[in-house]
Amino acid sequence: MNGQTGKLVGDLPIDWKKTMGIGGSIFAIAAAILSAIGLMLMPEDQVLNIIKMISGLGILISGIVLLVLKHSKSKAKKGGGGSF
Repeated sequence: MNGQTGKLVGDLPIDWKKTMGIGGSIFAIAAAILSAIGLMLMPEDQVLNIIKMISGLGILISGIVLLVLKHSKSKAKKGGGGSF
């Protein structure tokens, strides 16, 4: 960080494998819980609806995570050169 302008320079040290692993684990646990609840509470003809809902949630969460990470990475690159 430039002390005079406050601009950030460089990339954040992000371990992509760890980030995606944690996100995938959280999604898998949430999907399993929602599936179990959905299968127990819903009639047989609505089981397909719960599967669609879980798939949609997964796509939505993945998209949000990727957009946030991309935005934070591009914001750090726009910080400037840091020359005096």
